Amino acid sequence: KPVVTRFMSTDGGGGERLAAVSAGVYRTYYAQAGDGWKIDAKHANVPDECSKSAGDVEVFRELKGRENELGRAVEVKNKPVERSDIQDSITKAKQAGLGEYLFVIGDGWQSETEKQNGLNEIKSTSVELIIIYPEELLSMLKFVGEAGRIEFTRVVGEYLNDMRATSA
Repeated sequence: KPVVTRFMSTDGGGGERLAAVSAGVYRTYYAQAGDGWKIDAKHANVPDECSKSAGDVEVFRELKGRENELGRAVEVKNKPVERSDIQDSITKAKQAGLGEYLFVIGDGWQSETEKQNGLNEIKSTSVELIIIYPEELLSMLKFVGEAGRIEFTRVVGEYLNDMRATSA
């Protein structure tokens, strides 16, 4: 297994590693798009209602002279996923006015039945809910070059430090 995959799978911190890696991937990826993007990450186990966020990771377009605009939100789930998790994400996407919502599944589905029920929820909604597994998430790092991958490791550490500071 690649080192980052091992790092995420040995998460003793209750999901913070997967959330930090997810945020790090998006921050590194969007840095390639140029200035004007801000990536916020919350500790994965802080309920989104408490953090007032649309997801565990949020991608904002920075607008000069105006409030940043939410462009994308990502739910990061480090426990087996259930249909209700999918339903909650669809609700959050609609509340935030997002037509697309990303969902990182770190530990599979709770059961095959929950997977089929969750996928049926996705098919029946107007929100484009995109399921991403850690391997797919990490594959985005192929497009950022060596300097981008070095930056990725730095920002993951930064997100982990921020999450630990806010959860203490």
